[in-house]
Amino acid sequence: MYRKEAHPFTGLFYFCSVIIVCLLVKHPAIQGVFFLGALVFCLLKKNWNIIKTFFKLIPFFLVFSCFNPLVSHWGNTVIFYLFSDKSKPVTLESFCFGLNTAAVLLTVLLIFMAFSKILTGEKLHYIFSPVFPNLSIMIVMGFRLLPMFSLRWKEIAEGREALGIKYSSGFKGKIKNGKEILMATIASTLEDGKITALSMEDRGWGKSKRTHYIKYSFTFGDFLISLASLSLLFLIVFSYIKGGGKIIFYPEIDVGDFNLIWNRIIFFSSVVLSAMFPFFL
Repeated sequence: MYRKEAHPFTGLFYFCSVIIVCLLVKHPAIQGVFFLGALVFCLLKKNWNIIKTFFKLIPFFLVFSCFNPLVSHWGNTVIFYLFSDKSKPVTLESFCFGLNTAAVLLTVLLIFMAFSKILTGEKLHYIFSPVFPNLSIMIVMGFRLLPMFSLRWKEIAEGREALGIKYSSGFKGKIKNGKEILMATIASTLEDGKITALSMEDRGWGKSKRTHYIKYSFTFGDFLISLASLSLLFLIVFSYIKGGGKIIFYPEIDVGDFNLIWNRIIFFSSVVLSAMFPFFL
């Protein structure tokens, strides 16, 4: 497998290439390739919390996809009429378009969750701090905020329970308990932020060149991975411009002809690009 001390730029460039392809080529086959690649990556890395969180979000995105047929009535294949009104047909094409949009969002979300374990705050800071020191620290603090907020919420809730602070099990009691925990969590988070800011000021942040705990070197292996990512990205984008990887929903669904050379190039290039996930374990 790939070295954990590999240069962060390699992972960032690969990550950006995959996201560009997923957002550009919305064909279900391509989305399925990257979805399976990211899912297998999470399984191999044993990110069980990420997988559980992701699958909890699937019903939300499925419900979200069902809204498209309610507002868009394009398409030739009518499933039924909304409220028996023939001016508001629910079509198969509109439903499939909403489902495909939800699939794209789910795929991109899973890829972001997978790469959050590769592109850590320290690595992002290493990449951007020489050019954008203030932006890099904001990115790092943004990545740190939500996990820290969730952990602090859990600690405060468990502490209140240990002290015997309880409210009635009714709706008002839960609201009051949640409000107090939220206020305590916000106050604690702001206090930590103030302490961090003062510590950074005392240590001369922004006044001198900062060093890093880990020194990364761009090796020949990093060059090969970056070159492969760039080459595959170029092939996919060029083939897409030539007409490959296109899917038409309206007025009828047309997934394209796989025998078309540009469709084949996009598909096999996407398979190879997705197969590179294990290099970052």
